[in-house]
Amino acid sequence: MKTKIAKTRRPMSVSFPAAGVVALESRHAKGFLMKPTTHDYLKVIMVFSGEGMMCGPGWEQPLRPADVVVVLPGCEHRIKDRRPLFLYVLCFRTADFENGWKTWAGKSGIRCIRDGAGPVLALTRRLLHEQWVAQPAGDVMSRGLGWEILAWLARAPVAARPAGAAHDPTGSRARVLEAALELSSRFYEPLNLEDAARRARLGRRRFTQLFKEVNGVTWWDALSAARLAHAERLLGETDRSVAAVAFECGYGDLSGFYRAWAAGHKASPQVWRRRGQARENVS
Repeated sequence: MKTKIAKTRRPMSVSFPAAGVVALESRHAKGFLMKPTTHDYLKVIMVFSGEGMMCGPGWEQPLRPADVVVVLPGCEHRIKDRRPLFLYVLCFRTADFENGWKTWAGKSGIRCIRDGAGPVLALTRRLLHEQWVAQPAGDVMSRGLGWEILAWLARAPVAARPAGAAHDPTGSRARVLEAALELSSRFYEPLNLEDAARRARLGRRRFTQLFKEVNGVTWWDALSAARLAHAERLLGETDRSVAAVAFECGYGDLSGFYRAWAAGHKASPQVWRRRGQARENVS
């Protein structure tokens, strides 16, 4: 017997847990109707499927899969469906996240991020798990995840859809570009190609092909370049040990760092650092 998925024709009511942040699923039925409304909390809307419009006084913004929309407290808005939308909605209680968005949300009170759901979705999954499974310090973890989501949104480029997106009806290229942006800021984590392809909702072979087409390099080369660029900064600007540099750049062991370094440098990290210091002293 199939379980009937609950759908709604009206906006949801929100009840906040102790953490002050909650993630909610919203599946719209045909005939969904939302009147112009305002909230006293921050709302982040992530589009899974369907199509519609985010509307405010005198303006409209298309809603498409993988889009993220940030709605500030007190901002009048409403959603109009074209094809029934499937959304996840994050709500942040103002008292717990005061000033967490004021520096980047924009004057209109609405911030739309094209194809920006990737990192936010990963964090939202963790938040949903914390909401569902009672664990020690669950409220603390949930609030921390809420702040991390706001930080990701602050760094996300507005209208990040790449050139040629009009010829990308499935959004695959846009998701691959998003994966490259994510990689550039998470290179120090234990990333792997399979997880990156899965987050982009692509098979490994197709993801690998599109990544090189969109970015000009392979996923592994992009990861290595980001790690080594950070290693150069740390070696040139700090007195951290080579072991510490390797750890901070995401290498699981020192030998892995040395192998990656040797592929792009003619001198060892120690010699490279000394030469840089010598050039600084001469200048």
